[in-house]
Amino acid sequence: MGKERHGSARRKFTQEYKSEAVRLVLDSGRSVTEVAKSLGIHETTLGNWVKKAKENGETEERPLSVSERAELEELRKKYAQAQMDIAFLKKSGELLRERAEVKFEFISIHAPKKPVSADGANTFPVDYMCKKLDLSRQGYYAWKKRGPSRREKDDATLSTMIRAVFDRHEGRYGVRRIFHEIRRQGVAVAYKRVQRLMATMGLVSVHPRPRRPVTTVQAADSSSLPDLVGQDFAASAPNQLWYGDITYIRTWDGWVYMASVIDAFSRKIVGWAVADHMRTELVLDALRMAVTRRRPPGGVIFHADRGGQYTSREFVAFCRDNNVRNSVGRTGICFDNAAAESFWATLKKEFVHLHPFDTIDRVRAGIFEYVEIYYNRQRLHSSIGYLTPVEFEEEFDGQTLRAA
Repeated sequence: MGKERHGSARRKFTQEYKSEAVRLVLDSGRSVTEVAKSLGIHETTLGNWVKKAKENGETEERPLSVSERAELEELRKKYAQAQMDIAFLKKSGELLRERAEVKFEFISIHAPKKPVSADGANTFPVDYMCKKLDLSRQGYYAWKKRGPSRREKDDATLSTMIRAVFDRHEGRYGVRRIFHEIRRQGVAVAYKRVQRLMATMGLVSVHPRPRRPVTTVQAADSSSLPDLVGQDFAASAPNQLWYGDITYIRTWDGWVYMASVIDAFSRKIVGWAVADHMRTELVLDALRMAVTRRRPPGGVIFHADRGGQYTSREFVAFCRDNNVRNSVGRTGICFDNAAAESFWATLKKEFVHLHPFDTIDRVRAGIFEYVEIYYNRQRLHSSIGYLTPVEFEEEFDGQTLRAA
């Protein structure tokens, strides 16, 4: 198998990775042990990083000014109010044509409990819900007094499991992934039942928004670089084919940009970088992270679009010096980097649009947690049999060892 094919042993880490891991410990309030387990690294290693950062004075941040804190609180209030205003329609929209029993169950779930919850986005007055769902108040209380049937009790148990999965993934999972997650837990359940219960609970996964800035600026002369992929992103092992792209993220200070490197075999994010510009060094930092962490065998292909960053002399030279084979898509063919675009859509839907960011440091810290803990280690991917990227590579390692 060779020496360290895809980072499963003797792992190396960039300074940026170490800094963000330390920041996660200090900012989140989680222990070194907990964060280390989430990242899949030894707690002694992370503990040493934290200790060194404290000794070097790298952990201090400028506190927000009074006006900045006031502005932040005001924005949070406006955001919470907007969420509250649309909550009922969002939660109940799929129930309008359901039978009365399903609507009654929805009301029971979302009615205020004792003590009354202060979160108006998740609870609503019974009279209000009955009116919106075209039900009588008397009918609801008669249904509630009757008591649950066996099926309704089973539904309640399943609903608890579904809610736990939905919350654990912060609303990123829709019906399909929650169905597979429940099945992974050993519960035999029908897809339509999960779909019905999610509708009853008003659970709707987050949705993408349209993209804005143009992140691909074609180089003046990129014709010398080949297309080694030809729209075929299949790979039979790790570190055969990587692909990458650039996207944008809005902050209060303006646009920031992210570059990614993704392994086509496992869909694992093996390299990434965030900056306030789209110069070549952005994509270089992402590829440098991938090379440092994975130490791939010579001949790994890196595919991207014909943007000036990926066809620059500096980038091409780095690839040559590290035995990475350059590949660029054809001009004007939208499918040439569709795989990378798919990741951006997921990132925007499941992370970026859920969190307003004030600074680039907040973006970088958030991306670190989303990619290194959630996307690579917890999120199920339909294209790899509803495993996580880390699980998929570990399964491949096991099969390879057994075949040796």
